[in-house]
Amino acid sequence: MMTVHSAKGLEFPIVFLTGLEEGLFPSARSMNQPEDIEEERRLCYVAITRAKQILYITQTRSRTVFGRTTPGMPSRFYKEIPAEFIKEVGVMSKAPHIPNTADKLYRRSNSASAEVYKKPQPAAHAKISNQCFTSGDRVMHPKFGEGIILSIVPFERDALLEIRFEQVGVKRLMAAYAKLKKL
Repeated sequence: MMTVHSAKGLEFPIVFLTGLEEGLFPSARSMNQPEDIEEERRLCYVAITRAKQILYITQTRSRTVFGRTTPGMPSRFYKEIPAEFIKEVGVMSKAPHIPNTADKLYRRSNSASAEVYKKPQPAAHAKISNQCFTSGDRVMHPKFGEGIILSIVPFERDALLEIRFEQVGVKRLMAAYAKLKKL
């Protein structure tokens, strides 16, 4: 694993270009600067051309940054790749093993992720890892201490919990990773 900058001048049989999403590549900092977008486009070209045989490009269904989960949006660079160089691969399927095949590019099918962009609907409770949480429940977090669940928003197989902790205030946590104990 390496950065695109450190890959300049190198080539590899297979390359994985991960996180080709708006806000990551190109970065959110360069979105309003045309010259910065062009520099990142050149960097993307560097990343793509490091692959001698096969290039895999990935994008997440969703990403949690600073406690907020948002859908992953395909990068403009991803959309600019000519269709004749692309073989779409489903989200859960594996790309076929293609020995000694040059200039192949794989990307996930956009149609496979259509449901990702639906806005989650609030729910009264969520069942996470054999625990049922509802608004108003008192919980204990190993780092934040005691708190009260203010709201629950289901998100795919998880739920986003908004909790007011006595010591640190309101936090938004994904239930599956929060290590909460119901009091």
